[in-house]
Amino acid sequence: MSLPSGSADQHHAHAPIRRTDGLLPKVLPEFSTLLVLVALWLGAMPAWIDVPVEDAVIWLTAIEAGTLMIMVTLVDIASRLKKPPPWWLGTLMIGGLLLLYPDLIGLGLAAWQLGSWVFLPLLWSLAERFRELWTLPGADRMEKIRRRALSWGRVGSAIVVAAVGVLILLVHGIVQDSETFDPDALLQRFALPLLALYFLINSYDSWRVYRPGFMNKPGSLWPFFDDGATARL
Repeated sequence: MSLPSGSADQHHAHAPIRRTDGLLPKVLPEFSTLLVLVALWLGAMPAWIDVPVEDAVIWLTAIEAGTLMIMVTLVDIASRLKKPPPWWLGTLMIGGLLLLYPDLIGLGLAAWQLGSWVFLPLLWSLAERFRELWTLPGADRMEKIRRRALSWGRVGSAIVVAAVGVLILLVHGIVQDSETFDPDALLQRFALPLLALYFLINSYDSWRVYRPGFMNKPGSLWPFFDDGATARL
């Protein structure tokens, strides 16, 4: 039996559309960092990049930890604004946030003394976070929720990965003899894979929030850390 005229067209019109356009640029920043960490782990970095692995891990961790809470605060403020602030007001807001997080200033000074390979990534990270004040207010509600979910997701991921690190220390402390147990050596051994795990989770989260299914139940990857604040706009 043939279908009535137009039935096939109506069926396709009501079929769900899965949009993946522009997904790669959303995931690329986290995933590229993950690839760099994996290359460091495997000793596969190009010869012209002469950066000690331990130094790279320490400063990448410091930059991420130092900018994490200011990012959450910035996204929370920017997502509640109806329009971007004037440049002078945005500058004052950033200055106020830096006063709330004075450790970030110390981190910047230390990075400056260590050279461009540390200072420039920190500067770039801060610029990307401060940019939210001008780019996020004009976004639609769903994009604001996505950005809030990602920022809270990073906090939750940091807590979870830190908890895994503590668990590793505890297990080794229990099974190893007290004379041979060396927590500093363990931290050096597991810091890189734990940091890679952190960026792997963030890569997945960047992919997750831009999938169509996220719109059905928006929220952060670790909802018990933000108590549902992600979707409250």
